Amino acid sequence: SFYYYKPGVKLFLQAKDNESGLADIFINQNKKGYLPLNKIDQPIDSPGPKEIKILAIDKVTNLSQEIYLRFTVDAEPPVVDIELDTIPELNASKGLFCERDTMIRLSAFDLGSGVSKIEFRKHGQKVWRTYRDYPLVSRKKKKISLEYRAIDNLGNESPVKHFKCKVKDESTSISEQ
Repeated sequence: SFYYYKPGVKLFLQAKDNESGLADIFINQNKKGYLPLNKIDQPIDSPGPKEIKILAIDKVTNLSQEIYLRFTVDAEPPVVDIELDTIPELNASKGLFCERDTMIRLSAFDLGSGVSKIEFRKHGQKVWRTYRDYPLVSRKKKKISLEYRAIDNLGNESPVKHFKCKVKDESTSISEQ
């Protein structure tokens, strides 16, 4: 389906009969049988694809044509990840070390409504910046400390992830003493 909604989506339906008048509207949600709209007038919270069929009946029992609605309730946040163009070195006592010109790329995917944006910030900052698919480079820094997340087209946010490493320079020794 091409339509995505957050949990809690509510149907607002209206039907009109100019001759005898409208008697009722019936809903068949996910092939569970038709029920009057007033019996199931509640938000749709469960995630996943939905198929809804709608019928109206007038006061002399004429049925309308069946209307189909298909959509997906998306409650899952995107998955976000970090990729480095070099392999950092791990030292048990000193932590992670990156090369001076390490390029950092962020990526995300979302199987539901799709990724709207990836955001990042330096650890401790309040303002998020939008990642624009260009590499972040560690030049002239002594350490890298990033937080990053992804947001899908419905506003579902991934958990914030953290990345930290010290930037190696010529004098940095990472061997154990």
